[in-house]
Amino acid sequence: MTSRRTETVKQEKESGTSLRVPVPIVGMRVTDVHLPPLPGEDALAKVRSALPSPPSLAFIAGLAVMGILSILEWPVVVVAVAGVTLTDRMARKQAHIQQQPEGPEGSASDAGDE
Repeated sequence: MTSRRTETVKQEKESGTSLRVPVPIVGMRVTDVHLPPLPGEDALAKVRSALPSPPSLAFIAGLAVMGILSILEWPVVVVAVAGVTLTDRMARKQAHIQQQPEGPEGSASDAGDE
């Protein structure tokens, strides 16, 4: 086999064609690793569900900045934050109720509207 390769190289040199150069190719194999759930993931999901939505958090942060800069008085900031938090919680409860499938009670209340 080495003699055949040597002959091929000689023929290429004589004919003026390009010379073959072996180039090593490095590859990487990536495998999927499935890890078990972390022990705190359930707790993290509960904390995230208790927090207000991101737009509400941004509004609360803005209120806090205005309170720190004395643009608004602290009692006003506290009342506004309480209102935003309660409104956000009520909206989440309402969305959760609407996502649940209607049972026989839902169809009975619709009949009374007619």
